[in-house]
Amino acid sequence: MAKKDLTINAKDFHLDNIGTTFELLDLYPVFNTIESLDENGNQQFYKNGNVITKDGDEITGYMYAVKVLDGQFKRKTQTVKVNGIDPLMTIEKFYDSDDVKIKFKNLRNSYIGQNGALSYLADSVSLAEENKIKKYDEKVGK
Repeated sequence: MAKKDLTINAKDFHLDNIGTTFELLDLYPVFNTIESLDENGNQQFYKNGNVITKDGDEITGYMYAVKVLDGQFKRKTQTVKVNGIDPLMTIEKFYDSDDVKIKFKNLRNSYIGQNGALSYLADSVSLAEENKIKKYDEKVGK
């Protein structure tokens, strides 16, 4: 007879199912990370032995801060990273828009932090069908 695992772990919960439609609260780029070097070109380390890193100059994706609009986590907020250099919209257009609703493709939990915070990743992002996006007027510069 096989012994059953009696411990509870993250796989026991459906962490990927946090909602289907989200309100976009903020949008910002994610940069590549590079190792921090001292003046002699040597790696720098924290006291715990981890390598010190810093943001580089290359955009590798975008982080979408969202509010969940449906499901059991309705009204909760979360951030979702989408890799790639093409954001859903420019940051300027987002700030000039009202009530932007979005959906993610292949939304999944990517990490559980030591403090229990969850990180999410998606393959892509698109506008939901119901949106009230103002038209960006390039002639006026708004």
